[in-house]
Amino acid sequence: MGVDLASKSYLVIDDFADMRSMLRSMLVAYGVTNIEMAGNGKDAIKMLAKKTYDVVLCDYNLGEGKDGQQLLEEGKDKGLIPYSTAFLMITAENTMEMVMGAVEYLPDDYLSKPFNKDMLRSRLEKVIVRKDDLHGIVKLLKQERIEDALALCDDKISQNPRNLTELLKLKAEVLMRSGRYTDAGAIYESVLAKRDAPWAMLGLGKVYYYSQEYAEAKAVFQKIIDGNKTHMEAYDWLAKTAVALGDQKQALEVLAAATVISPKSIVRQMELGNLAFKEKEFGIATKAFKKAVNVGCNSIYQTPSNYTKLAKMLSKTSGKEALTFLSKLRSDYGRDDEANLHAAIAESMVLKDLGRESEAQKAFAEANKLYEKCSDGVANDTAMEMANACLMNGDKDRGLVMLQSLVKNNHQDEKLLARVQDVFGSVGLEAEGQEMIETAIREVVNLNNKGTQLAKSGRLDEAISLFEKAVRNMPDNCTINMNIANVLIMYLKANGKNDNYLYRVRQHLERVQRHDPGNENYRKLNDAYEKLMAS
Repeated sequence: MGVDLASKSYLVIDDFADMRSMLRSMLVAYGVTNIEMAGNGKDAIKMLAKKTYDVVLCDYNLGEGKDGQQLLEEGKDKGLIPYSTAFLMITAENTMEMVMGAVEYLPDDYLSKPFNKDMLRSRLEKVIVRKDDLHGIVKLLKQERIEDALALCDDKISQNPRNLTELLKLKAEVLMRSGRYTDAGAIYESVLAKRDAPWAMLGLGKVYYYSQEYAEAKAVFQKIIDGNKTHMEAYDWLAKTAVALGDQKQALEVLAAATVISPKSIVRQMELGNLAFKEKEFGIATKAFKKAVNVGCNSIYQTPSNYTKLAKMLSKTSGKEALTFLSKLRSDYGRDDEANLHAAIAESMVLKDLGRESEAQKAFAEANKLYEKCSDGVANDTAMEMANACLMNGDKDRGLVMLQSLVKNNHQDEKLLARVQDVFGSVGLEAEGQEMIETAIREVVNLNNKGTQLAKSGRLDEAISLFEKAVRNMPDNCTINMNIANVLIMYLKANGKNDNYLYRVRQHLERVQRHDPGNENYRKLNDAYEKLMAS
């Protein structure tokens, strides 16, 4: 192929010095000189945070701490392993659980031991060619230049290159992310008209799902699974589609089957546990959350709520075991205030169930102190748990204020609103809860409409004042943050540069990005902001 391996930078990750030395020798034989080593997952993450490597060769088993799968998922989640980096997973494992765990997180290639110098070279060349061919498009996407990226895709596709499949797949994914489902569907259907391609079939299923054609989506995802029992993403989408169709029982069955095939996916175990808990299938929920806690050690997807949900399940059958897992939560997360807050909230509930009222009140008092300490940056899940604890412990007014704040900050998030209603239902306040939710949403909508009308009529100062007051009360509401950013941009265009207003635009956009990074309107506003900065 004539691929230049020698000019690339490499990171070799393996807990055995002999294996690191062997891989170094192979790379040196190709003329490579830029080689760095890591002996464990923790050190590798630090190195990836400081430098972008062209190639990462990572063993699956890395001894104590993160394994290769957890390193890959954290690297991708934090943006430490960009598309331009070729990530090859190396392993001697051949159990179904290990293999599925490694493959699910989509390394660029998967290399089984033993292998020789020629085999490694062949794999490296194939992956690097694929990466280099798409580099220009990926660079444009990183710059948010969507239309330019699609135009470059079309230009390359017109040349009928050897990586045509990769180009079609990438173009369809970009269209999907942009909400252009019809255009993406046309690509998937054109590919499927020529050959059976699981990736195109999965994409078509997603098009049906996002177009709310759930029966068609269900049929496509089921067909994929019938043809390949280990296509894990199809299981996830089939379960999502079943929920959309109101068939929670099928969704549970699908996720349960998937976790048997690939039990190391902590995200799927959490999804199964949450769904089972909602459907009062406490045995399934307990098993799922226990697996999530046990396999999630060192995973970026592990959350304190997995421990607390498990504790709640166990409190019904084994209060002592529930308290043991909460003790493990404190131990695993050390001095993390939010984790200790989760533990204190759950302990108050578990101890209450056990009839140990004075201890329960002591735990609730600790939870109150911790909540005050970290309430500014607390996650929605944590705030909801705290509100529930307040209602259960007789502090109704405070619980209602917390839930009202959650609704106002997330008034368009239907899943969160349903969970808030579930909290009201759990304490016998269904009607009061429904009225509070409807009132809070109406207040936010009316406020947004008023601010928008002020802006349209040219009363920009009044609109800014109104939205600033609103955002102080609802700092995490994405709609309000985008509206005030938009009005500030309108003001700057009309009145010229104002450093204070530019800074405030950036603040509001960063809040939106933090809470809803895929928001289409965010990208448009950010483009407008960048143009203002450039001018």
